[in-house]
Amino acid sequence: GKAVSMEYKSGEEIDPALLEQFQRYDTIDKIFAELEKAQNEAEKVEVTYDETYGFPTEIKIDQAQMAADDELYLTISNFEVLP
Repeated sequence: GKAVSMEYKSGEEIDPALLEQFQRYDTIDKIFAELEKAQNEAEKVEVTYDETYGFPTEIKIDQAQMAADDELYLTISNFEVLP
């Protein structure tokens, strides 16, 4: 229920000034909530789930397929089950 770290695909840490923008995706529960919202509102949603734990590992959301720069791509990696 708590983010340990977030980084860009390049491996660079997210600029602290931009963290607020990413906080709506910083836990698995929040990601599921955003997915549910997107499935009701977006034109296209693609999700790949972890076979063992069932959380999303890759998410592609396109709010309007004919619009530019409205897509969202998320990758969840290095997931660890904590005691």
